[in-house]
Amino acid sequence: MAWLPIAMGRPVPVGERFVLVATDWLVYYMMQPAGLMLVGLAIAIPFVFWRLILGNTFAGVGFTPLVIAYTSALLGVLVASFISSYSHFSHRVAIGLLEEGPRWSLLPGWTIYRAALSLILLLPLLAIVGVPLSAVLLRKQRLTYASIAAMAVALWLVLALVGWAMPPNRVSFFDWLMGLLPGIVLVMVPFFVGIRVSLRSRPPTEY
Repeated sequence: MAWLPIAMGRPVPVGERFVLVATDWLVYYMMQPAGLMLVGLAIAIPFVFWRLILGNTFAGVGFTPLVIAYTSALLGVLVASFISSYSHFSHRVAIGLLEEGPRWSLLPGWTIYRAALSLILLLPLLAIVGVPLSAVLLRKQRLTYASIAAMAVALWLVLALVGWAMPPNRVSFFDWLMGLLPGIVLVMVPFFVGIRVSLRSRPPTEY
C-alpha cells in the first residue's frame, strides 16, 4: 500500500515483512462487507451487555450514554492515529527516508490504516472491560470522575504489564507505559467520561 506508515525507503527483514503482509490483509478484510459486518457486531453486542447488566436502571439511562461513549472513543482513535502517523512521518523525514513534500497526501491514509488496526484490539477491550465495568458502576451509582481516573490508571498499568510480560520481551515496562498512554488518555478516558457527562443533567434517582 502506498500509504503504509512503516518500512518505506529501506529493506524489510523477512519477519517484519510477514507482519506487514498480515496487517495489510487485516485492514483490507476490515474494509470488505464481511469485515464491516464483524465491526458492526463488535459494536452492537456490547449494547446487549449494557442492557442486561443495567437491569432496571436501564429505564432511566437508555442507550444514549453508550452511543456518546463509543463516539468519543472512536474520535479519540482517529486523533491518536493522526498524532502517531504525524510523528512517524516526521521521524522518517528527519532520518532521510522520506521527503517533506507528500506529508499531507500520505497522512490521511496512514491515519485510517492505524485507526483500523487499533479497532482490532480496542473493540474487544471496550466490549469485555469498558462496557461491563461502566454499567456495573453506573448501576451502583459509583461512576464518578474519581472512579474513572482510578479505572484508567488501573487499565493502563494492567495493559502495560501484560504487554511487557509477553515473550519475546524486547521493550521495557516504562516504554510500554509511554506507548499506551496516548490510547488511555485519548480513547479510554473519553469513553468513560462520555458516559458520565451524558448523565449530568439527570437526577441521581434516575440512575
